[in-house]
Amino acid sequence: MRPASRLRTIALKRQTVNVDAPAGLVFEVVASAGKKIRDIEGGTVVEFESVWRGRVVRTVEEVLLDPPSEIRYRWLEGPLEHVEERIGFTERSDGTTSMTYSGEIGTSDGIGTRLRLLMLVRPAFNRLVLEHLEQGKQVAEKRAHRSHVYRSRTGEL
Repeated sequence: MRPASRLRTIALKRQTVNVDAPAGLVFEVVASAGKKIRDIEGGTVVEFESVWRGRVVRTVEEVLLDPPSEIRYRWLEGPLEHVEERIGFTERSDGTTSMTYSGEIGTSDGIGTRLRLLMLVRPAFNRLVLEHLEQGKQVAEKRAHRSHVYRSRTGEL
């Protein structure tokens, strides 16, 4: 019988995208992603689908909201053993928002799996995260431009 291995984590790339919209709006846009499955204490369980290498990857995640400053994600189901992520929202004095992502992936499997995570999975994951952040930016800026509640710097009347 093989002894139980301890979880070893690998940090994902910290990424920041600046958004021409207030933090509250950017938070709302990002928090609305996915398909809500059920409420849990302090958050929700949400299903996400992403396309990677032409195939749909489905995850079920615990999502904890701390409006308007932070969203935390923890994978409950998905192709990786361990994923924890955080997106922080910081409104700057000019009314724009810095949206900053950080996260980690991990496995309790051997060195071969850890090397695959490090060399193959992490770079792909980092690219996918940036795509999602950019999508959130585009949606938030469009909403800010036409909103009567939230205003972007360039969308003011």
